[in-house]
Amino acid sequence: MSEEQPNVGGIVPKPPEPRPEAEIMAGWEGEAEKPAVSICCITYNHEKFIKDALNSFLCQVTHFPFEILIHDDASNDLTPEIIEEYASRYPRIIKPVLQKDNQFSKGISPNFSFNFPRAKGDYIALCEGDDFWISEDKLRKQWSELEREPDCVMCFHDAKKIDDDNRFISDMKPGRSKFLTRFELAKAPFTPTLTRMFRNVGFPWRNETGLPAAMDVCLAAYLSQFGGAVYLGNDVVSAYRVHVGGAWSLKSKYQKIRLTVDSRLYIAEHFRSDRNDDLSGKASLYHMGSAVDEIYSGMPFLAVLNSFLKYVFFRAFWIPVKKVLWKILTLKKRWMLRKCDE
Repeated sequence: MSEEQPNVGGIVPKPPEPRPEAEIMAGWEGEAEKPAVSICCITYNHEKFIKDALNSFLCQVTHFPFEILIHDDASNDLTPEIIEEYASRYPRIIKPVLQKDNQFSKGISPNFSFNFPRAKGDYIALCEGDDFWISEDKLRKQWSELEREPDCVMCFHDAKKIDDDNRFISDMKPGRSKFLTRFELAKAPFTPTLTRMFRNVGFPWRNETGLPAAMDVCLAAYLSQFGGAVYLGNDVVSAYRVHVGGAWSLKSKYQKIRLTVDSRLYIAEHFRSDRNDDLSGKASLYHMGSAVDEIYSGMPFLAVLNSFLKYVFFRAFWIPVKKVLWKILTLKKRWMLRKCDE
């Protein structure tokens, strides 16, 4: 796969057609049933793009086994049919879940609820169905880096922003220094989802509904409980697509602010660190402050303010009331038991 820097408007080449399954697996050391890396991909109406994503996964050159866990969220185009066709050609590598009802609209996170729980790999790599990887050694380089850096839980790198016709728009350079500390990662800095590989440490929220839409922000903060992060720069490159129907790229400024506020507030409420209480407190305070900053930056901000007020009332009103009600019920139960003894 070509990694040459195109001019603005130039074409970023699509990934080539992949080798047959037997040829891919011939270079693996170890059993396919015990993959080192689980590639987790979520799709929705990605008919035009899903082949690029799958081809870029299958073109990875590694000495270790990997699996492709793909979750289609009830697409109403030809995405499921394309996935099924690939799964029939690569049955030992591609493992699809094809939903009949859309899960995201119910507040369910497809990765947390359906992909992460079935991931067998020591590491998880992310890429959504409308993006693709450019570097064919992406998995190998990130795996090697995390193997060398036991104090790092996540590895990320640069990406190229492209349009729906694969024309280059701009570079995405998310990092400045090679390493992020645990607290820097707890701040959930910008690290493009399609560039992330992280340790399979086990994940919460599997059965929760009503989760924030921007769960990738929450994921970075959660991972910080297990280590820092390492940045590979442009040593590895992926392609992030901006297109009509994109889950994030074409949202308005105010929609993005509101989604970010929802995620910041969720982290502030749910971030827990059994390994470091100081980190937990600092992260919660940081995300509360960031939520307020986002609100101030989003004039007019009534929609965003609504999210913030719901959180404030939850913390200031409902939680204390719930504790009082619990005490009343406990006292009532004790009184009834005493009456029964009499």
